[in-house]
Amino acid sequence: MKLRDLTIPAVAVVAAPFCIACGPGVLPDSGKNYKGTGMFGSSPPGGTSLTVKLQTDPLNGNGETLTIDTGGGIPRIANGIKETNPSTDPVWRDANLYIARPTNEIDQAYVFSSLRTSTGKIDLTDSHVGFLSTSLLDPVTKAPIGGDAGWYAAGNQTTDMPTGVKAVYQGGFVGQADDGKGNSGTARGDLRMNVDFGAATYTGSIRNMMISTGGGPLTATDIQIGMTGGITGNTYTGVAALSAPSSTDTVNTTFATVTGGFYGPAAAETAGTVNAQGTRTTVGGGAGGAGLPGGLPGAGGGGGVPVTTNIFVGGAFAGKKQ
Repeated sequence: MKLRDLTIPAVAVVAAPFCIACGPGVLPDSGKNYKGTGMFGSSPPGGTSLTVKLQTDPLNGNGETLTIDTGGGIPRIANGIKETNPSTDPVWRDANLYIARPTNEIDQAYVFSSLRTSTGKIDLTDSHVGFLSTSLLDPVTKAPIGGDAGWYAAGNQTTDMPTGVKAVYQGGFVGQADDGKGNSGTARGDLRMNVDFGAATYTGSIRNMMISTGGGPLTATDIQIGMTGGITGNTYTGVAALSAPSSTDTVNTTFATVTGGFYGPAAAETAGTVNAQGTRTTVGGGAGGAGLPGGLPGAGGGGGVPVTTNIFVGGAFAGKKQ
């Protein structure tokens, strides 16, 4: 699996005072370990299992730190101290920012414990989602020589899964997208998921998506995502399909995968990640000017020549049981 290049905002490293209740939202139950999955550039199909821990700064006791460990003995981010988030991007500014210090100030995590939707905001109590960016440094020059980036979802995994019932979850999506129409950047949208616990299946959609290009105002896009898959225990995997129902363009999905899980008592919340890539083809047209010799279209005419562009949506979603 290969994720598209993901751009994160430049940040200033400003130490923040200890504050469990400040910022756009906080992780629940400080000091506990959370489990979940993520999709990074190096993740295998189905994502990467991970653990997340929030605690008081173990170095000096006066800060809030985040540890994200994907196994192998080396955490992706450790001693990620909570910082002031200077971003004005309409998506990034809703997140809490953690920067790994003192070992590597390039490692960052943007953590969302609340998600904006087209109708308001959803506050998560048993799960959260985030974006993680890590870099490898040259031991001599300290210049970046590689790294990884991607989205994850984690929380208090459900131990009392419902049986023989159906449920609807509603919430939000946060991520990055390119709709092939000139809108490319951070994105957010609305999540709806229908779960059949008896059949161990689910279907879902991400709609009403908006994209911020270059950190500018959010612009509505016609791209949507459909998701479907199976449930195993308190986790699920599946596939996704890109579409643009309000457009006459032809949209094809070339790669898409979904991974997620259920969190809180009786699966009160769901959270996961999705990565979908594809193409959209627009057939040129329009009235155009006078025809040219040889049957070529006149000025302003599309001539019916199809134009194909790449599209991409990657990020994390979370919702509450209705």
